[in-house]
Amino acid sequence: MKKSDIFFYLIIGSSISTVFMFVYSLFNLPFWLWDLKECFSVMEVSNFLINHFHIILYISLTPVIAFLITRTVYKGYFYIKEYFRLKKVLKEKKIKEINNIVIIDFEPLTAFNFGIIKRKIVLSKTVLNLQEKKYIFIHEKAHFKGRDSFKLFVVSILSLLFPMSEKIKKQFSLMKEVEADFFAKKDNVSYAKALLNFYTYKSSFDVPMANSYIENRIMYILGEKDFHVPRILYLPLIALFITIFSILFKTCFCGVM
Repeated sequence: MKKSDIFFYLIIGSSISTVFMFVYSLFNLPFWLWDLKECFSVMEVSNFLINHFHIILYISLTPVIAFLITRTVYKGYFYIKEYFRLKKVLKEKKIKEINNIVIIDFEPLTAFNFGIIKRKIVLSKTVLNLQEKKYIFIHEKAHFKGRDSFKLFVVSILSLLFPMSEKIKKQFSLMKEVEADFFAKKDNVSYAKALLNFYTYKSSFDVPMANSYIENRIMYILGEKDFHVPRILYLPLIALFITIFSILFKTCFCGVM
């Protein structure tokens, strides 16, 4: 299994646990507050804090998670709205569709995967005139086989449940780009040159094949840099840990209650 797919399933599990943690906290909030009140009346402050740190953490996280869930619902709505807007634009600009490949009447060089259930490889007509078109197609085919357009859409929304959501989404996108690069390359140097040449064509339109990760991607392709999963992507593990911990230890450690 690819590293990006491991993270994809991790963020789904973490998102479910985050929502569960919020509901769980709401149900336990009255009990936790009563627990803190009763124990504080019979304990020294230092011992009280040591034995109730986790409960204080759960209570503090409740409004934070409430904010993140609200943000996810609010921004998620606009992501979905933008998806249908782009779908309409592609339908209007479509010139030809062959199997899962859609050619659009668009002058800027464009190559990307689109779709949640019915996925397509979208290429602008100008891409067909490029010498590097075979690399572009193979790269996009890798995204298609990996259902990357669907996964990136899901991660774009679910990442909003965590701090630094934009960075998580960008790092996940980079992982997917690097994996597609390694699928497409046969000769490292030739592919790196093709990637760099395609980047020089870039206009004001942002193209997945020539995004801002160009320098890192070339370094990975040429073997000058090893690809490691960025530490930021381990943030969802914290959500899983806190959820499991809260279920096992929902009350204080002091034994007073």
